[in-house]
Amino acid sequence: GKITNVHIGGTQTAIAGSFDPTYARAYGEATMNLNPEFKFTSIHTLFKFTVKAGSTAPSKVTLTNNGMQMIAGLTTYDPAATGDNDRAKFTFPGGSGAKEVSLKGSFEAGKTYYIVTVPFVTGSTTGITVSFDGVQVKTFKPAADFAFNSNTIYNLGTLEKPAAVKTPTVEMNTTSVLVKQSEDETSWLTSLEGGTAGM
Repeated sequence: GKITNVHIGGTQTAIAGSFDPTYARAYGEATMNLNPEFKFTSIHTLFKFTVKAGSTAPSKVTLTNNGMQMIAGLTTYDPAATGDNDRAKFTFPGGSGAKEVSLKGSFEAGKTYYIVTVPFVTGSTTGITVSFDGVQVKTFKPAADFAFNSNTIYNLGTLEKPAAVKTPTVEMNTTSVLVKQSEDETSWLTSLEGGTAGM
């Protein structure tokens, strides 16, 4: 009775200020003593981000683990498993799963959203990336292997959909050729903030 099937969807619905309730999973443990307790712990990992106010909101946001470990799919959860991080409690039967999670829906500028994943480890040479409508907006590459654990919120900060890069235009006259190219600003992830994601 300690191993339970858990499904984390590779495509989730965007909900302002919250996360897709379909994937709200918690593990409960009772202690029987003079003061019985029944505690719940979130078994998933949350990634928080805010769409920059005044910017163009995306229609799809994707979080990708560029390393080997899967972050979504059908897993089995064993709370008794031990290891160096919470990932040890999860197993993907037959190796089936996805290394990216997409959040879809109607995003609003200035609002905060959450992506739900299974705990995972990313490598220093691979890291994670966040994309708006297929365009990378942030990346995180740790100095060493980094474990994203359960019951934790990792803050990705305020994200902005990059302005479309315009095709260079050429103006010609009899004496010179002038090429104009628009500039595209892209912000990069420099840190993560941990927080409790308890139920």
